[in-house]
Amino acid sequence: MTPEHDGHLGAWLNARLPVRQFLVSFLAERIPGGARWAYVFGSICLALLAVQFVTGAAIALFYVPAPNAALASISYLSSQVAFGRLVLGIHHWSANIFVGVILVHVAQTFLYGAYKRPRELVWLSGVMLLLLIQGFHFTGFVLPWDQKGYWATEVGTSIMQTAPLVGDLLMRVVRGGADLGALTLSHFYAVHVLVLPAAVVLFAGFHLVSMRWAGPAGTWRKSSAAAEEKGFFPHQVFKDAVAVMLLLLLIVGLAAFDYAPPAYVADPTDTSVVPRPEWNFLFLFQLQHYFPGSLEWVGTMVVPGMLVGILLAVPFLDRGSERHPRRRLGMIIGGAAIGLTVAALTVLAVASDPAAWAYATRPVVRTGARLYADNACASCHRVRGEGGLSGPDLSFIGQKRDLDWLRTYVRDPDSLNPSAVMPPQKGLSDREIRAIATYLHSLR
Repeated sequence: MTPEHDGHLGAWLNARLPVRQFLVSFLAERIPGGARWAYVFGSICLALLAVQFVTGAAIALFYVPAPNAALASISYLSSQVAFGRLVLGIHHWSANIFVGVILVHVAQTFLYGAYKRPRELVWLSGVMLLLLIQGFHFTGFVLPWDQKGYWATEVGTSIMQTAPLVGDLLMRVVRGGADLGALTLSHFYAVHVLVLPAAVVLFAGFHLVSMRWAGPAGTWRKSSAAAEEKGFFPHQVFKDAVAVMLLLLLIVGLAAFDYAPPAYVADPTDTSVVPRPEWNFLFLFQLQHYFPGSLEWVGTMVVPGMLVGILLAVPFLDRGSERHPRRRLGMIIGGAAIGLTVAALTVLAVASDPAAWAYATRPVVRTGARLYADNACASCHRVRGEGGLSGPDLSFIGQKRDLDWLRTYVRDPDSLNPSAVMPPQKGLSDREIRAIATYLHSLR
C-alpha cells in the first residue's frame, strides 16, 4: 500500500495518524513456521469478545436491574422484540463457548512454550483475560434473577464466606448485605457492564500490543522457507476468517434451535432447588467435598489461589529457551496434571447429579428437555424449583417410575389414572413422547 493508492480519506488520516504504516506492518507480518489452523484461537477469542459486547449492549437497552423487573425485562425482550430471543441466545452460547475457547488458547500457548522470553507479558495478560472472562460469566449468571442464576450465585458468594477472618465481610460487600437482594443485583450489574468491560478492553489492548511487539511465537518445529512465506495476510487471515465464520454459524444455530430463555423468577424461600454453580465453576464446587468443616477454606481459597499463582508464575518457572514439549517434560507433565485434575473434578461434579450427567451425555435427554419446555409442561409441573405448582413435582420422578410407565402416561394419562387432569399428548409423535419420557426418567 503506497501513498498514491490512498484515497482522500486515507490520505487525510495518514497525515494525522500512522494508519498506512500500521496496516502494512500488521498485514505483512511473518509467522514462524507459516500460517496454521492451530493459530485461529486468538482471533476466535477476539471475535467472541466483540459478539459479547454487541449482544450485551443490545440486551442492556431493555434490561432493568431490579429483582421485581429483571426477569420480566428479559422475557419482554425474548417474546416481544424482533430477534430478541435470538440475541439472548447468541449472548448465552457465545459466552459459554468463549470460556471453552480461551481455555484451549491458554493450553495451546502453554504447550507451544509461547510464554517464554520475550513473551512473558503476553502470557500474563492472557491469564488475566482468562480470569476476567470467568468474572463475566459469574456476574452475568445472576442478572436474569431467575431460579438457577439466583441459587448458583448463592453458592458462589457463600464460598467467599469461607475465607479466614475476612470471609463474612467479603461476602457482605459483594452481596451488599447478608442475603442476596436488590443491592446484589445492582453490584453485579455494575461490575458486569462497567468494571469488567473496561478491564477486558485494557488487558486485551495490552495483550495485542505486547504480542505485536514480541512477535508471534510460531511452532517449535523448524520450518522451510516456503512455509515462512505464508504469513499473516492473506494465509492466516483466511484461516482465521473461516474458523470465526463457522463458529458464528454454530452459535446462531444453537441460539435459534437450542436456547430457552429463563422463565421462573427467583424464590429465596424455595427449598426444593438444588443449588449448583455454572459448569466452569463446578470443579470448585466439587473440591469443597474434600475439605469438610473447618478445612473448607483450603478448598475454596487456598487451592484456587495456588492455581492462579502457578498460572502467573509459568514464564518464571520455565526460563530456558527450549520450546519443544519433549524437552520440557517437567512443565508439560505438571500442566497436564493440573488440567486433568480440574477436568476430573468437573466430571465428578456433573456425575454426582444423575440428571445433569444424563443431560450432558445423552442427546435424547436434551431433546426431551427441549420438548418438555416447548410444550409448556413446566406451566403445571416443577423440576428442581422451576415450574408451576398445579401438577406433581417431577424433580425426582425417575426414582419412582420406570421408563415404560412414563411413556404411557405422557401419551395417555387416563389409561393409568382415570382421574388425571393432564390431557393426552396426541400432537406428539412416538419419538417425541419417548424423548420426553426419557428426560423425565433421568430426573432422580
